[in-house]
Parts: sequence; C-alpha cells; structure tokens
Amino acid sequence: ELIKYTQSIGGRSKLTTNGILITDELIKILFTARTEVKLSLHGNEDHHNKIVGKEAFNPITTAIKRLIKAGVKVSIQTTIVHEPGDGGLDY
Repeated sequence: ELIKYTQSIGGRSKLTTNGILITDELIKILFTARTEVKLSLHGNEDHHNKIVGKEAFNPITTAIKRLIKAGVKVSIQTTIVHEPGDGGLDY
C-alpha cells in the first residue's frame, strides 16, 4: 500500500532491507512498482555472519540473485569495520 501511495503522488520507492525475508510475491511487487532495493552485505560469509550475529549470508546472497534475475534494480550497502590484526585499512 505504501508503494502504491508513493507512486500515486509522483514519488519513487526504495527499500532498504537485510533481504532475509524477500518472498517471490514481494519480488513481483517490487518489479512492477520499479522499486529499487538496497541490501546490507558486510563481506564474505564468515565476516558477514559474525557482524550480524547469525547465519544470514546465504539467504541474503540468494535474495540478491533472485531480485537481479527478476529485473529489480539492486544495490549493496556495507559497513567497513576494522578489527586489529585483520589486515584492514589503516587510517
């Protein structure tokens, strides 16, 4: 309903999500409404799962692939985290 309302007043819709609960029905709605989707992904599988505190990498990357395959515009949001000894960036 919110997407329909936003379009009815001439706006664009964008969704920011962790992607875990993206359903086929929602993908169809997002595609039809030309809604852009930004998903949070924080690195490789081990790093991502450590950051979010659960096994979430595979469901999220699967959702990304499903959205792209359906023609939904997707972007990835990440947070750079430096832990001592991880070979990360020096500021």
